[in-house]
Amino acid sequence: MQFDFFIPCQPPRSTGNNSKQFNTMTKTMFTAPKHMAVVQFLTTVLRNEVPPRPLDGPILVNLSYAFPLTKSDTLTKKMRFELEDFQYILHDKKPDIDNIQKSLYDVMTRLNFWVEDSRICITIVSKFRTEKTGIHMTASELPKSFTEAQFKQLIGLTLQSFKKKEEPTQGSLFGG
Repeated sequence: MQFDFFIPCQPPRSTGNNSKQFNTMTKTMFTAPKHMAVVQFLTTVLRNEVPPRPLDGPILVNLSYAFPLTKSDTLTKKMRFELEDFQYILHDKKPDIDNIQKSLYDVMTRLNFWVEDSRICITIVSKFRTEKTGIHMTASELPKSFTEAQFKQLIGLTLQSFKKKEEPTQGSLFGG
């Protein structure tokens, strides 16, 4: 079982880092309003993408954040790579790549994309700037073990999420 979606949006820059804060006057913990807004946004845009049943077992996630181009971006001056007809500029600024996943995974767990986010065994995450902004994710269940050749094929799929939808990547890996 697998799912694949692209959500055209400006990806949230706020992360789950420091989402819980402490009020020294009331001596209570609260969720930061900025983080609550991100969780609400993600819940809203992901609600229509929930698979018929949650993924279970080992899971591979290929996640891409496409941030908008900045005024200073000129494709001749910045490090870039091209895939098909799109041009991408690697995004080496905040938010940190390890932090932007957490809120997304927590929301997806609550919406039953997978049984539990601890089932995610392999994550391939990229962040870049381009004209077509959004969040693209593919996720699939993996066998509990596989050969070295299958593993190399799996890692080779890193950039396949950028290919056109007409070229399915499913079915070629692990026979299903």
